[in-house]
This record gives sequence, structure tokens and C-alpha cells, in this order.
Amino acid sequence: MYEIENVLRDYAWGSTTAIAGLLGRPESGRPEAELWIGAHPGAPPWPAGWTAQWHRWMP
Repeated sequence: MYEIENVLRDYAWGSTTAIAGLLGRPESGRPEAELWIGAHPGAPPWPAGWTAQWHRWMP
């Protein structure tokens, strides 16, 4: 099992504080609108700490 890092979508209508506060991390200064969790082809998750896309190593 891998811990994954999910993708934040920074649409203009997003909040600069809400998602950061929910996740307990520092604010990015950008308007973060959505946190994509799962296997969406437009923004797949990555195993935490990895530097390349996970699908290259997963069966």
C-alpha cells in the first residue's frame, strides 16, 4: 500500500485558505478550488515522495 499525494486544482474561484486549513498545511497563496482524490486521468495521484508517475511501476 502507498500513501498518495492528491492533486489540487487552482481555479480562479477557489479559496486561498480553505483547503490548506482543511489539510493542516501552509497556504500556497493561490486560489485552490478542488482536491482531486483518486484515479482521474487528468490529474492522477502520485505515491508520496516519488518523483515520477506511479503507473510506470505499478502492475
